[in-house]
Amino acid sequence: MSRRERSRFRGSVRPVYGTSILPFPSSESPMRVLLKGRGVPAYIYGSSCQGNSRKIQFWSVLSTAAPIWWPLLLKNDRKRTIGRMLAVERRRLIAESLRSRGVVSVADMAGFLRTTEITVRRDLRAMAKEGLLVRAHGGAVLPATTGHEPSYSEKARQAGSQKASIARLAVEMIRPGDSILLGPGTTTQALARLLVDFPELTVVTNSLLVAQALMGANRVEVILTGGTLRRSIHALVGSAAEDSVRALRASQAFISGNGFTAARGLSTPSPLVAATDRAFAGAAKHVVVLADHTKIGQDTMCQTVPADRVDVLITDDGADRAELAAIREAGVDVRVAVSGAYEQSKAAAT
Repeated sequence: MSRRERSRFRGSVRPVYGTSILPFPSSESPMRVLLKGRGVPAYIYGSSCQGNSRKIQFWSVLSTAAPIWWPLLLKNDRKRTIGRMLAVERRRLIAESLRSRGVVSVADMAGFLRTTEITVRRDLRAMAKEGLLVRAHGGAVLPATTGHEPSYSEKARQAGSQKASIARLAVEMIRPGDSILLGPGTTTQALARLLVDFPELTVVTNSLLVAQALMGANRVEVILTGGTLRRSIHALVGSAAEDSVRALRASQAFISGNGFTAARGLSTPSPLVAATDRAFAGAAKHVVVLADHTKIGQDTMCQTVPADRVDVLITDDGADRAELAAIREAGVDVRVAVSGAYEQSKAAAT
């Protein structure tokens, strides 16, 4: 197409949140466009910015004397489509992130989707109404399926840094010479890793992961209960496990679960796991529940320990504040671990 064959006119493209054109088209690097609905190709050679509006000057094969305003589908030489992401696409990406991580934050999703936090919150509200997620402070979590027990690999991908912060706060409650019970779970496993160098400690557990974490702790006596192996959580459960701890009396029991509410306390989807955790709670003077923010406000099928039987709940600062207030009103001592505080203090020290 020769220069004389081109008919010059101006078009306007409004700025779109979440997109950028860097570098903008120039005479050396033109951008091919398609006039939507007309199938007419054109080429963008330059642009100009005035205030908050961005105008693009381009030439078309159409012959016209007046400006014509058409929606544009812009494609650069890398074949990247530039345009407003549809709500259905944003929500699909949010759902995928939830399935893989178990939790999403508004700020992280806004950055990932290149949109505003207001838009992400609107998407989360809509998805919550459809039952696809549960709103939490600063983000959302997967809804608890009352009969579904997440596997160890699923739990290990969720809230790793928050679980580490909870474990560091929990270890402050343990003293040399204590006898403690550690239930199954990725958070209790994180706590066990902090006990390796502890002096004169006795740990009773039904978790193979906890026992493995303490394998190199020469000064920690580890007692593993009997029971039937529940492979999904790498733990021993059943009547043999319950009988193993009924005759014991420990100073503290550190247990976890799949949900914690003010109304029902700690809960889990499995009746076998719930019965074993109840036996652990019954064998301790004090019951400490370790539950990250994805568990707070969630309720699953089997009640493990009612709220009035729990002495301390340790969670992280992503937990729903209203639910935590209700749990405190139920008489539970709620302690909140600040996520990232340890890493920040360690970086400051170095």
